[in-house]
Amino acid sequence: MSEKNITIRLETKVDYKAVENLTREAFWNVYRPGCMEHYLLHCYRDDPAFVPAKTKSVRYADDPEADYFLIKELTPGFLEGISGTYKDPEGYFVC
Repeated sequence: MSEKNITIRLETKVDYKAVENLTREAFWNVYRPGCMEHYLLHCYRDDPAFVPAKTKSVRYADDPEADYFLIKELTPGFLEGISGTYKDPEGYFVC
């Protein structure tokens, strides 16, 4: 993956429906029949705690259909050498 192929920008209201649809498709029938993650995302955007200036959209040009999970590393070096696929811990529902 080349950094030259990654576009990170602020999410706009124009993106909302596409992001909600992507979220619905990603979580459909994963934890239960159907899903509610896309609806939670939709409701969260109307919540006073929502900070639009912190919401980013990511597109990777070499694989535009791929899903990405982005986090901020709170402890420097904590994720060094760690790679793979994220899975919720057994018994937890992360949304």
